Amino acid sequence: TLPGEKIIGAVSTFPGTQTNILLASKKGRLFSKSINILRNCKRGDLGEMILTLKKESDLIVDICLANQITGIVTNKGNHGRIDPLEFENSQNLLEIKEDEFIVKLVPLITPYSREVD
Repeated sequence: TLPGEKIIGAVSTFPGTQTNILLASKKGRLFSKSINILRNCKRGDLGEMILTLKKESDLIVDICLANQITGIVTNKGNHGRIDPLEFENSQNLLEIKEDEFIVKLVPLITPYSREVD
């Protein structure tokens, strides 16, 4: 990592899997991106920018696979659920209060979780 950067999470899939990853920003932006746009990197490789945030004060806080209903937790203890497939390959801004921000994504295991081919 570069100075001022830190690892916020990781996801793992089988090679050739067609799936998306879900990224959440501190200020409530959600991004669903195809995992296929990422390239394999080895130790010492430079990272890859897959999205750009408009404000420096907005940071990516969590990442998970986007194949299931996902819980969202805020710093105020509020919880919500989203279906990442409802906004595939786009970004949505969650309606959160000005002094509230996203702290965690929680992938939920439900009978409705989608199997990825």
